[in-house]
Amino acid sequence: MGLHLLAAPASESLFRSGLAQSNYLAPLQDSALAEKIGARFAENLNCAGAADVVACMKAKSATEVVTAQGYLSTIDNQIKAGYWEVMLANGIFRNAIEIWQPIVDGQWVVRQPVEGTLTKPAIWSVNTN
Repeated sequence: MGLHLLAAPASESLFRSGLAQSNYLAPLQDSALAEKIGARFAENLNCAGAADVVACMKAKSATEVVTAQGYLSTIDNQIKAGYWEVMLANGIFRNAIEIWQPIVDGQWVVRQPVEGTLTKPAIWSVNTN
């Protein structure tokens, strides 16, 4: 809900109000960085040099995909300057939530969610488990 009301104005008309619980508001990638991440992921899957990269990636098992995502234990949970660049440089990613997400493309998602302003009634909460 947060992404729609804060960063994707085209979908705002779908909501009268909202209730968000532990909404994900970490920085989103832009299109250029998402393309670099996709290329690095193809490398991790040994598909970068394939004649048909997409077909190569689709042929991989779930285990191969999860292994290619990898895990990064040297970066803590806080988003900091250069976060995505460090992730990309290392070619490994913390988890699917952080790496496979909407991107700020200027067309559908027009800004970072934290830069938006709510225009509809909303209840925002966070839980720990």
